[in-house]
Amino acid sequence: MLVEAEVVGRAGRKTAARLVLDTGAASTTLTPKLVERIGYSRKDGYKDARVHTAIGEERGYWLHVAQLDVLGIATPNFAVTVFPLGHQNLDGLVGMNFLRHFNFEIRPAERLVHLDLIEQQ
Repeated sequence: MLVEAEVVGRAGRKTAARLVLDTGAASTTLTPKLVERIGYSRKDGYKDARVHTAIGEERGYWLHVAQLDVLGIATPNFAVTVFPLGHQNLDGLVGMNFLRHFNFEIRPAERLVHLDLIEQQ
């Protein structure tokens, strides 16, 4: 399911993003093109990342964006991985490092995602 998001970067630079809601992805991922639009580059990453796919291994990096706004939730200083995804009209994935903070229900036929924040004990 595609969701619209806004990503805030260096010096408040913002860009709209089209992300796939991916419950099978451990981390939220953005493309290098998108992070460049908001003023970041690989040198801003804080550690290397690797992902294994059916066609081999991709190398990327971890980066904190100033803010990720997705599904009506604003998350400041949010950690994402940066990898090329190979899809021209796709800017990234919303993964479980975002979704794990919620009980969620996905209704694809209705294009509806319902989130309830999990209370910290």
